[in-house]
Amino acid sequence: DKLSHIIEISRENEDRQHHYDKLEEAIFAADNLSQLITSLQRELVERFHIPLVTVALLDSVLERIEDTPLTAAETTTGLLPLTSIPKGIYQNFFSQHQPLISSGLLPELAELFQASKKSKLEIGSSACIPLKAGSRLMGILMLASNDEKKFQPSLATDFVERLSSRLAIAIENLTIRNQLEKVSRTDQLTGLYNRRSLAELMPLEFERAKRYRHPLSILMIDLDDFKQINDDYGHGAGDLVLSTVGEILIDNTRKNDAVIRYGGDEFLVIMPHTDREQARVVADKILKKTREAEISLTETAKISCSLSLGLATFPAAGIETPEALLNQADQHLYAAKREGKGKIDS
Repeated sequence: DKLSHIIEISRENEDRQHHYDKLEEAIFAADNLSQLITSLQRELVERFHIPLVTVALLDSVLERIEDTPLTAAETTTGLLPLTSIPKGIYQNFFSQHQPLISSGLLPELAELFQASKKSKLEIGSSACIPLKAGSRLMGILMLASNDEKKFQPSLATDFVERLSSRLAIAIENLTIRNQLEKVSRTDQLTGLYNRRSLAELMPLEFERAKRYRHPLSILMIDLDDFKQINDDYGHGAGDLVLSTVGEILIDNTRKNDAVIRYGGDEFLVIMPHTDREQARVVADKILKKTREAEISLTETAKISCSLSLGLATFPAAGIETPEALLNQADQHLYAAKREGKGKIDS
């Protein structure tokens, strides 16, 4: 009987380790934060019978992983900004960085889980565990189970601490990966999208416009006499002009528009859901703001610059591919250059 008991415990430990290995495999395989949270919830429910799982992250961590704010749908799937949870939870972690484990529902979690679809579940035990990268707090993992023995203050916290450690590493990996991806798709001088991003964004936006039958406009932009600026004032002045134009483009387009540094002194703006007339208004505004801009080289030396713009819009006759739309914008740009400086052709 004693041997059978030892064998049974050994098998249980093997099963537990197998389940944990599968959980780690799932969270480290995630390509983005939403996928990671979904995998975490699925594995904890199926393998460990923990039905309520929520991850709350510091805003600074979320910003480094996700380029857009969390949607309402995402905040109901187990991912929250840390500032949205009761202060009693995270204030404890900021001061102590220690797990909170309780039979029944932790008072700090009651308000949080009331909003859950599973709020009618009778909570037997619950836990809050800090997520740390080294000594730096990233957020909190919050768990609740109907099993009163699942989390107990008197029991070892190896499971929850190991889980939080692996989850923190997975989140940190996503942060690093996202930052590297961002660098590879960003022009280092202006902070705008680069040509690699254009190769990804343009087919995507064109296909959306075609499928859902909404207009898509492209602005092709070229700095007038940019070579002369470099020759007269030096490449440092040229870089300052490029950065200033990039800022003007960002300030005068919408958040959903993509502003791209297309080449040396060429820029491109992709404007979804924008017809020719609407795009023309944007182009006029960009032209006006650029004319008005005075770029300070020193306390006394200031220069100005002008742009030429070519505008093309889908749908239009003869435009069946993203390349055709870009080519038409390019043709309009050259027509604008022929007309003189500071012109728009569409």
